[in-house]
Amino acid sequence: MSPNQRPRLASVKRDDKTPPSYKDPTMTIRSALILGTAVTGALLITGCGETRSDPVASPTAPPPTAQAATVNAPPAAAVTYPEWVLDPFTGGVFGATGISRASLGGTGEEMARALANGRTELARTIQVKVQSSYTRFFTEGGDIANKAGGGVEYRQMAQEMSENVSRQLTNQVISGSRQKQMWRDPSNKDLYIWVVIDNEKLAALNTSIKDEAKRQLDARAQVGAELKAADALKRLDAAIDAELARKEVPAPKPAAQ
Repeated sequence: MSPNQRPRLASVKRDDKTPPSYKDPTMTIRSALILGTAVTGALLITGCGETRSDPVASPTAPPPTAQAATVNAPPAAAVTYPEWVLDPFTGGVFGATGISRASLGGTGEEMARALANGRTELARTIQVKVQSSYTRFFTEGGDIANKAGGGVEYRQMAQEMSENVSRQLTNQVISGSRQKQMWRDPSNKDLYIWVVIDNEKLAALNTSIKDEAKRQLDARAQVGAELKAADALKRLDAAIDAELARKEVPAPKPAAQ
């Protein structure tokens, strides 16, 4: 071989038994690593730009509202009140109704409270009737109503007298009254007691009211003299009799302004 002649590389002779699709194992592993790295990077890039949302729950029927439950509930039965609850003068008696709310103290405590409230209402009823009889007497009494001072003075006197009479007769009202009936409201458990005054005790109370009225008038010398001169005491007695005989609930009087 001459010095200027390059050495010829020996050609690699392929074994005829090597299949044409043969690849170098080193190149195959390297390609797999490169491909895996590229896929991982693509997934990371996609994940960074993706907004993850919570899984959507399957729709369910909403719970029934209170209004729907009320609409679907059966209608409440109407409460039928005893006649004496609405009109304590039922049957011609002189009475009042006392009420007590349901309490943790039990039936005994509720009965005591309802009875006390009934007697208080009974005393108020009598006071209103007495004041009404005095007012009617003074304002419709002709000779008395036309005296100097006019009806305003006598209306004020009638109110004062009725208050004094009521204070004097409160104990008599309490001792003369009794429980007649009791009823409990099934809708709210309120307890009602019917308090009445029997006719014979009402007659005694009527006499006491008249006597106390005369005593109150005697304490006012000028008016007492006018009454005796006009023979008006009979009219006063008649006014008291008529008012106590009225079997109806009097409306509460407005407070004096």
